[in-house]
Amino acid sequence: MGEHKLEMQQMSQIYAEETEQTFREQLDAMDARIKYRRQDPMERVIDKLGEVGMPVTHDDMEYIEHRIYHDYVGSADFQMTN
Repeated sequence: MGEHKLEMQQMSQIYAEETEQTFREQLDAMDARIKYRRQDPMERVIDKLGEVGMPVTHDDMEYIEHRIYHDYVGSADFQMTN
């Protein structure tokens, strides 16, 4: 009974969220789902990587390499006496 109650609460929350949307928002969400299903699998992977912050373009890689280089050079002590 407890599991059924929890499931019904979750379903009611989803229903409430869906019914709060305007007709335009529902159409946009449906278009996004259709676009996602028709999207090339490799493009899906690239989109997911971008969402989690991984570099997906050459410019992103250059930016990361630039940051790593400056962190490395900035932390080096060039006035060592040994």
